[in-house]
Amino acid sequence: GESSLILETPLGRVNSSGAYWSMRIDYDKSSRLYNFQIECADGLIRFTDLNGEVYLLRGQQRLSGAGTSSSPSIEAAEFTNDEEELFEFYQALVESVADVEISATEMNTHTQMLQRTAKTVSTTESSQSSRATAIRPLVIEFEPAPKPVTPFRGEIRPPTDWEADIF
Repeated sequence: GESSLILETPLGRVNSSGAYWSMRIDYDKSSRLYNFQIECADGLIRFTDLNGEVYLLRGQQRLSGAGTSSSPSIEAAEFTNDEEELFEFYQALVESVADVEISATEMNTHTQMLQRTAKTVSTTESSQSSRATAIRPLVIEFEPAPKPVTPFRGEIRPPTDWEADIF
C-alpha cells in the first residue's frame, strides 16, 4: 500500500516504498569486513551508505558490496537468472499461503527453506556456512510516526457583527 520502510544497517540506510526487494549482509569477524547484496525485483529503493553516497535500485537490479562499513567497494548490476528464480520461488510461496491462515512458526519453516535454497544458489554463502550458527535473531519493532518538526498555530480574528449575523 502506501507504507514505507526505512531500514538502518551497519552499512547505511535503505528507503523503500512499495518495492519488492531483499537484502543479505554477511560479516567476517576475523577480517572485520562486510559482504552485502541488495536485490530489487520490482519498484524503487534507495540505499545511502555511511559516506552519504546514494544508490537508486529499480526493478531487476542489484547492488553488491564488500569492505569495511565506512568504505565498502560497491557495484551495481542486473539480476542473474538465479536471483530471478529465488524471487519467483518466494512469490509462489506467498501466493500458495495467501488464502490460508498460517502461523508464524509455519511461515518460518518455509522461509528457512528459502534461505537454504539461496545458499545453494550462491557460492559465496557456501563458504560462510560455518558462521551461519552465530547469526543472532532480527527484531523489528513498530515505531510510531514522529511529531511535526515545525508546529503551526493559526489565529483568526473574531467575526464582525455583520459576519456573525450571516451564520
